[in-house]
Amino acid sequence: MKKKEEDLLKKNLGKEADALWYQILFTGICEVCGARANQVHHFYYKGQFGHLRYDLQNGITICMGCHFCIHHKDPKPIEKIIEDKRGRAWADLMEYKSKNKESSFKTLKYYQDTVNRLRSALDNSRKDTIINI
Repeated sequence: MKKKEEDLLKKNLGKEADALWYQILFTGICEVCGARANQVHHFYYKGQFGHLRYDLQNGITICMGCHFCIHHKDPKPIEKIIEDKRGRAWADLMEYKSKNKESSFKTLKYYQDTVNRLRSALDNSRKDTIINI
């Protein structure tokens, strides 16, 4: 496969992975304040921690107001609320993951595996919803 074709395939798989990640994690309720949410935030920023971009434990459904505070004011109070709600074990796990970057996280295989993992997670979440109805 030519590099140009591979780059295009990775780009398309990345877009699909973004959509799946969002679809799995979006609940409609802000995890921080309980207001109506309209987005999913990466606790560890995807720009700095690309290897956590599609990690389901790194996503937080959040409202516009709380998201604005994270990016344009002091993020510490919001991050503290999230850590308190999710627990110390989650915070420790995410800190560990943040420091242990996969060396090949931008390969074609990485994107293919990520999309397959997210598709499977979405299918499982739908099954859980049907069972709980």
